[in-house]
This record gives sequence, structure tokens and C-alpha cells, in this order.
Amino acid sequence: MNIRNTEDDVFNRWRRKDESFVVDGAPNPTAFIASRVKTVIVLKEVNAPKLRGDFDLRHQLENDPDSWWRTVANWCAALSHFEEAQPWAKLQALPIKACLAPFVFMQLKKSVGGGLSDFDTILKYALRDAKEIREQLSIYRPDVIVCAGVGQILASVLGGTVWHHTERGTRFGEVSLHNDRPTYLIDYMHPSARAMKNIVCFGLLDAYREVVKKLASPKDWDQNVR
Repeated sequence: MNIRNTEDDVFNRWRRKDESFVVDGAPNPTAFIASRVKTVIVLKEVNAPKLRGDFDLRHQLENDPDSWWRTVANWCAALSHFEEAQPWAKLQALPIKACLAPFVFMQLKKSVGGGLSDFDTILKYALRDAKEIREQLSIYRPDVIVCAGVGQILASVLGGTVWHHTERGTRFGEVSLHNDRPTYLIDYMHPSARAMKNIVCFGLLDAYREVVKKLASPKDWDQNVR
């Protein structure tokens, strides 16, 4: 399957709903396909209130990512080498573009927004576009979805989320996007959260490691469907 062509097909129908439209997804489809654990990072919206028309986030991330993506790049670098101990200084020194390449990035709200994202607004757009969100996610057949500040919203969109907690208390969910296997949501904070960046990064890595272990041999847990 050609990821880029399939993305564009979905977006050509989706963009009719809004004046401005953010085209997102896989900045480097080849690198994503080659990745061991197919991971999608879902965010809220692009901060570009003056933008009119379309904005291709894929192009920016593939060629010249904005410095805002440094925090996300640190996450990606850590997750790409989840079996190894990566020093914080090394993660920060890696090029943003290379770190982002093996991942997919989705904004729940495809029209642009401002610096502060209102929960109710994001939820309203996400529920309106639930069919398209699920359709886009299905392109990638992800193993793991990192919900960056949008865990409850995405769970509402996908429905039937089975929630659990890692040993250290991070919430993660199990959803059905494929007929053959589950996809796991990690309910995590937004990259702009006011917290020490290294602690946030390694907290995500800790949860990711535990969730990835379940991909090969999922177990029966006490189910709490919400």
C-alpha cells in the first residue's frame, strides 16, 4: 500500500469541511514502514491562527521541522531505542528530522488553532470527524498510539476502550482497529506540559516499554470498559 496516496485520498474528502486544513501523517513513509513498532503520536491542533488554506505538516517535518518539535523528537528518539539506555544528553543532540522520521503524527483537529487548545472544542471537532480519524489511523495499522494530551478524547472517538494502568500508574488502553490484533493507547501529557523535559520523556519511555511487551503476548487483564 502506498501510504502517501492513501493519506491524500482521505484528506481530499476530509478537507471539504473546513476553510483551513492541516495535512499530516507520515513524514517519511519508508522509515515508518521499516520501524519495529508502528507508532502514531496524536496531538490536538496546529498553532497557526493566521493560516488560511492548507498546511502540509508532513512536508515541514520531513524537511525542516520547527524547533517546537524538539521535545517530541526526544520522545521519538527514546522510543525508537526502547530496549537501550539512552543518556538524556545524547537524545537532545540528535537531529529533529531524523528522530521524527519513523513515526506518524496526527492532529485531532485538522483546522488550525491558537496557542491554547480548548478541550471542548477539540472534542467537538474530533466527534464530528470520528469516521475520518478512524479511517486515517487505519492506514497505518499502528501497534501503539501515544495520546499527547488527548487520551480521553481519542478514546471517545474510537469507542470501546479497555483501560489499564502500567506498574507505575500510567494509563493505557486497548482498542480494536484491526481484526487480527489490538492497538494500545498510551494516555500521556502534551509535549508543552510544564514539567521537566527529561522526566516526561523517560516517563513515556517507561510506559512504552511495558506496553510493547504486550504486543507479542497479550494477557488477560481485569477489564474496565469506558
